[in-house]
Amino acid sequence: MKKLALSLVCFVSVAFLASCQPDITNPEPSISILTGDGYVQNNDVVDIATYCKFGFNVASNSQTQQLLSTLTVTVDGNQWAYIDLTGMSEFSYTDTVFYTLDRDSIIGESSIKAVVTDAAGQTNTATINLQINPPE
Repeated sequence: MKKLALSLVCFVSVAFLASCQPDITNPEPSISILTGDGYVQNNDVVDIATYCKFGFNVASNSQTQQLLSTLTVTVDGNQWAYIDLTGMSEFSYTDTVFYTLDRDSIIGESSIKAVVTDAAGQTNTATINLQINPPE
């Protein structure tokens, strides 16, 4: 009888442990800065009157599988792009910014920031900080 009770306890314990979900330590979607020829990277130095190509890859979290919701891109705190990603699991965004003399407030530095949000409301951020050379 004891063996039967012990076997039953072991069986229930194994069934309980097998039904547990793994701990998800980082539930947010993923975001990365595009690299490669022509793309600016964090801490790059760029000149005035230069086209600066930038981009971001975003994707659903591989553990939670939550679909994406939105991507918001700002340049120096001003909204640059807002993209509805409803129903998508991955997306690549590329764009170009052109720094001119009429943008005196950014000479010295500029910040390009992207925030991705998934359907569960989880967010992740990537930022490209640039140093802008003043005109000669």
